[in-house]
Amino acid sequence: MADWSPVHPVHPEEGDRAGLPEPQDRIDYVLHNARGLRALASRTLLLGTPAPWPDVAGNAWPSDHAAVVTAFALRP
Repeated sequence: MADWSPVHPVHPEEGDRAGLPEPQDRIDYVLHNARGLRALASRTLLLGTPAPWPDVAGNAWPSDHAAVVTAFALRP
């Protein structure tokens, strides 16, 4: 079963939820393990307009999810 992504707007064609809308409510986390860093802001990076499955070959990225870009500051 596919989880939320911009290329899976509906559940896959299996089971009792087949064809139902997939909630577009994914939550991503930015994890780091670096002392002296503080996360300032994050944003989603999405290139172009993603085509839904199965027509994903022309999408601008190889994953079924967009990216999260985070700006960090160095702590004194």
